[in-house]
Amino acid sequence: MLAEGPGIQLILLFAAGAVWVVSKVMEASKGLRHRTRMRMERQERQRKLEIEGESTSEYTAPAPMPQLKPQLPLAQPAKQPARRKKIVRRRVIRRTIRKAVPKKPLPLVERLRDVERLREAIVLREILGPCKALRNQRMR
Repeated sequence: MLAEGPGIQLILLFAAGAVWVVSKVMEASKGLRHRTRMRMERQERQRKLEIEGESTSEYTAPAPMPQLKPQLPLAQPAKQPARRKKIVRRRVIRRTIRKAVPKKPLPLVERLRDVERLREAIVLREILGPCKALRNQRMR
């Protein structure tokens, strides 16, 4: 059995504080490492630019482009007749409708076991049913 009193509470408080301090130190260390890495990468890029600037100080004109022979226009693919497009469009519509319509309706008990369906049922009851103020009153 644990001893009751302020001793255990103080130990837990100090342990929680130590965990918090360690996490803050690690977070600061991570930020410091990131900043150091970024500074080193920036210095490396500057050195590369300086080295490339020294080696390409002499300007050389680009090589002339070779003359290309004019090409014949490529043959256009034959367009599909409009009838074919309509047939394909109908197939796509039918396939989409088939996917949207459920195969067979689920029994009521199975639908209400599903949490999403149960939420939907509650919302529909609130929307379509009488308001709460009038549910238990008789019409006068």
